[in-house]
Amino acid sequence: MDWQVWNLGVPGHDMILSLRTLEELGPKYDPDLVIVGFYENDLGAWMFDVPSRPAWILRMQAFLK
Repeated sequence: MDWQVWNLGVPGHDMILSLRTLEELGPKYDPDLVIVGFYENDLGAWMFDVPSRPAWILRMQAFLK
């Protein structure tokens, strides 16, 4: 079995930038699996990017608390 692991983590990227990076690079590399790590404060970036946070963000924040 052949495995390749790429760490594309970027210091200072929030969830929005990570998603945009994945949307841009994902189709190019066609990964079989993507693992995204984040911390609760990464979800706060949604407050500045959209007028109201999606329901899944609110559920995730409640779960993490």
